[in-house]
Amino acid sequence: MNPQPHITLLLAWFNDFGRTLPWRNIQDHYQIWVSEIILQQTRIQQGYAYYERFIAIFPDVFSLSESSLESVLKAWEGLGYYARARNMHKCAKILVSEYQGRFPQDLEILLKLPGIGPYTARAIASFAFSQEVAVLDGNVFRILSRYYADTTPVNSPQAKTHYQNLADSWVKNAPSADFNAAMMDLGSLICTPQKPKCSKCPFSAYCKAYLQNIATHFPVFLPPKVRSVRYIVFQLIFNALQDKIQIQKRPESGLWGGLWELPNYEVTETEWNYIVAKRGIIKPIKHILTHITYQATTILDNIEQTPNGIWADKQKVSELPLSKLTHKIIELLPKKIIK
Repeated sequence: MNPQPHITLLLAWFNDFGRTLPWRNIQDHYQIWVSEIILQQTRIQQGYAYYERFIAIFPDVFSLSESSLESVLKAWEGLGYYARARNMHKCAKILVSEYQGRFPQDLEILLKLPGIGPYTARAIASFAFSQEVAVLDGNVFRILSRYYADTTPVNSPQAKTHYQNLADSWVKNAPSADFNAAMMDLGSLICTPQKPKCSKCPFSAYCKAYLQNIATHFPVFLPPKVRSVRYIVFQLIFNALQDKIQIQKRPESGLWGGLWELPNYEVTETEWNYIVAKRGIIKPIKHILTHITYQATTILDNIEQTPNGIWADKQKVSELPLSKLTHKIIELLPKKIIK
């Protein structure tokens, strides 16, 4: 059975205008997996360089499995969402010990591996094994919601099941790898969030939102949750005679798990404002995450030891895996102290 007419048009468009990316049209399951994990929370323009560097450092699942977690976190530095790197390390060890270094083809087994959720499992099944499954990302949400003028909020509890069923109905009897790549490219290049290029879209004759001239009304979102604010004070504790600075390692799980940072503690907004005014040695920093905004300042502290701190040669601190916030702090510290 041939694909539906609009899918035929999509694949023809992709053949002419699809992007050339290093992780496409390859048979290496490991490289496909690495690219998908990196691109989960990272734009392609940024992820491209990280992908090439990561593959150069860890060229296969065996080298990743044998590496230390700290070296993986260092290679991941700057990408954020460090749980991805920790889970990749765990997953690599499982793949080597239980699957001879290869990915299982069964979708349900893939979903049981660390760090592999529905999107990544389907991406591996499609791109690595040509299974007839559709991936669902922000581009696909947007295309489907506009195509059907669908008012189901894409951030609602029922959205994933609803739009996944629609996407799966589209991929039937189509080459899934090309279909999924085409949908992502169409969303990135044509069906963009702002100012979509509807006249160049292969779906223009079918898209309800375009035909009603309401494309930018979709997708529909529920109101966003209010982002909480937390106030952090970093402590600069250094030994000038030994040329050392005190640092501490975060717990392996949770935010920035396993990364290194300056000792710090959390305060109230009132306390933070007072410390900024009276003791801060650098300008305050705002660091925004998905659900949290961090307000951070740094003080010069004369205490000899913090509960979890260790002394480290200050010239070598930058060689450790650090969170982006910690990098910001260190870059602003007086050069005579940290250099």
